[in-house]
Amino acid sequence: MKTLKVMVLLAVVAIFVVACGKDKKPEVPVIEDGSYVGKMTILDAGGNAYHEQENVTMKIKVKEGEVIDLDMVAVKFAPTMPMSLNVTVPGITTADISTGYSLSGDNITPIAMGGPYTNIEMNDLDGSVTLQNLTFSMVCEINIQPMISGSFPLSFSGTKVE
Repeated sequence: MKTLKVMVLLAVVAIFVVACGKDKKPEVPVIEDGSYVGKMTILDAGGNAYHEQENVTMKIKVKEGEVIDLDMVAVKFAPTMPMSLNVTVPGITTADISTGYSLSGDNITPIAMGGPYTNIEMNDLDGSVTLQNLTFSMVCEINIQPMISGSFPLSFSGTKVE
């Protein structure tokens, strides 16, 4: 009988020890401003590759309040574009995930050529940034008449440059 009481007492103590243990929340890596180089792909309405650009640099700037800005450096949105543009995608919302930040945004007017570029709206932005990688996709609603208009899905995948 004493053995049974001791075993029950040990079981109760073990339950309290486990229940009172500290739950350690995994630390989210701190993502800082940085550059990522990779491949940008733009699809046409049929889901086919419309334009691909290798060695594209994307720079993130971490802002206050779980927001980043994304600078797209020397990009072309079409194979026939006569020049490359530097484009800022402002106000991308972030949320902590175990490996860094998730990225999201909708109805974003990019900044290019000195001001808001109202002929393009960026929607359905979804992605993530970690200490090593940046990946995202979004839909560019372009209305540059008479040259080009429509919805063009854009994706990027790159690695951090030290």
